[in-house]
Amino acid sequence: MTGVTKARRNWPEAVLCVVLLSSHVALLAWGAYRHSPSVDEWGHLPAGLTYWLDGRCDVYRVNPPLVRAVAAIPLLFVGVETSPRIPEAEGMFRSEVVAALDLYCRYGTDSFRYFTAARLACIPFSLMGAFVCYRWSRELYGRAAGIVAMTLWCYSPDVLAHGQMITPDTGAAAMGLAANYFFWRWLREPERSSSLVTGMLLGLALLTKSTWILLFLVWPVLWLASRRNWRGRLNQFAREGSKLAIVFVVALFLLNAGYNFDGSMKPLGEYGFVSRALGGDKSTPRGSEQGSGRQDGTRNRFAGTPLGSLRVPFPQDFVLGIDLQKRDFEEGWWSYLRGEWRKGGWWYYYLYAMAIKTPLGTWAMFLLASVLSLRRPGAGTFKDELCLLAPAAAVLVLVSSQTGFNHHVRYVLPAFPYLFIFASKVFKEGTTRPMTLLGSGLLAWSVAASMSVYPHSLAYFNELVGGPTGGHAHIVNSNVDWGQNMVYLREWLDDHPEVVPQGIALAENMPPQLAGCNAPLPPSEPMPGWFIVAATRLQDKGSCFSRYDPVAMVAYTTYIYHVSIEEANRVRRELNMQELSTP
Repeated sequence: MTGVTKARRNWPEAVLCVVLLSSHVALLAWGAYRHSPSVDEWGHLPAGLTYWLDGRCDVYRVNPPLVRAVAAIPLLFVGVETSPRIPEAEGMFRSEVVAALDLYCRYGTDSFRYFTAARLACIPFSLMGAFVCYRWSRELYGRAAGIVAMTLWCYSPDVLAHGQMITPDTGAAAMGLAANYFFWRWLREPERSSSLVTGMLLGLALLTKSTWILLFLVWPVLWLASRRNWRGRLNQFAREGSKLAIVFVVALFLLNAGYNFDGSMKPLGEYGFVSRALGGDKSTPRGSEQGSGRQDGTRNRFAGTPLGSLRVPFPQDFVLGIDLQKRDFEEGWWSYLRGEWRKGGWWYYYLYAMAIKTPLGTWAMFLLASVLSLRRPGAGTFKDELCLLAPAAAVLVLVSSQTGFNHHVRYVLPAFPYLFIFASKVFKEGTTRPMTLLGSGLLAWSVAASMSVYPHSLAYFNELVGGPTGGHAHIVNSNVDWGQNMVYLREWLDDHPEVVPQGIALAENMPPQLAGCNAPLPPSEPMPGWFIVAATRLQDKGSCFSRYDPVAMVAYTTYIYHVSIEEANRVRRELNMQELSTP
């Protein structure tokens, strides 16, 4: 086939890709402009600024610095500042809280435009995720499948929700996908040049989210599984093993460079940890083998042991960020699932959350693809799909094993693109026409379901739980309302000057001034008046607002109540009767 003929054959595919990517950029940009900063973004933006202005990585150290550093680049040109008094994040202290308060006190709601610029700077991460979905699916299943995988990414409500934010989840999904894609290609041709590229992408993935540290275990296992018979080929084993080592060395070098080599190769025994896993029990005497107590309250179970002299090949703040996150899981926070509050979590929480947060059309395509794999298995296909699905399974297992609290389905967002690619197998070259027609209908259903909620994609829930108006009865927090709709609430209040709220409860105690009003929290007892309650807060223990019918709803996440004296008295009687009937 000549170059001209090949180009003519490929131009419709190229046009479709451009249209999909352009629409994705437009959707993300509009969402970035219309939505107020989410809860975590208030800490990520000043943390990104301190990375450039002060060379510090300890602010918001539970997340690596790449995404927030990229987000902060536009702000370097407009003179946005951070306080030099943000303290070092030592022991149990979370300095991003002070950074967020400092940013709010300096700029208030005027800072919304800075967040918009920062969000736009992060859109390339999502574009990379879309393109790698296309390339990997195209190489596995053909041209049509590649377009379908890109479509599932570009119109996924979860990707649209988090791709417009400066939080690290979409960046981690995209960079992790790129690293795994190039590793899959490396397994086919383990050359030195591909080892360098794969190592660089792994390093960048680690700089987005520490979750990808699991690839240091997953990749060697996949390599060994793909080479079943090493007998008589020890030289090949040694050559490939050395090239895999190059991958990891390059990744570690790039990871340490991203942290400015701060604390690189520090002996394990010199760290101060706050988690029990790394620090030992708080009751352990100082200087014992189980932990060495320090004046700042940190501990180290490895101090004074042979492992204490082991030099850690990760930067200091990367290690301490993992330790701090582990401490949070060990302490256990209150979590909510389907009407039940629990101190801790459920092992199946993220599976359940994915089931209700993903369009049913996407799930149906995934199930059809699974049937196709069982009906027409092949040795080559099995190895390829093992490399495709193993990282997703590893992410799900790792995150689900941390049951100290369950709040955010975004923790498993890095597993989503592999689901999209596998689901696109329904359109594999050679698939029957009825199957293709069925898949087209499911794809259209998936896209339509997502667009029916846009731009409020964070509040998307599928039909299993009644859509966006019913989802908050099942899961809350950043899965529904993360403070992203302050602009919409402010506009609603401006359009209804007769509404003077006597109480307002926003997501995670966001200040009501962000919505343009100043009201206290609603009273614990039923009272008449106007009240504004975020969807997440409807499930608070002791909240009585679920017993009222709202008079309005803003952006699927904020409910407006006008409680009459009669309604307040009715609910008060119901609560009294419930209290008397409780043994």
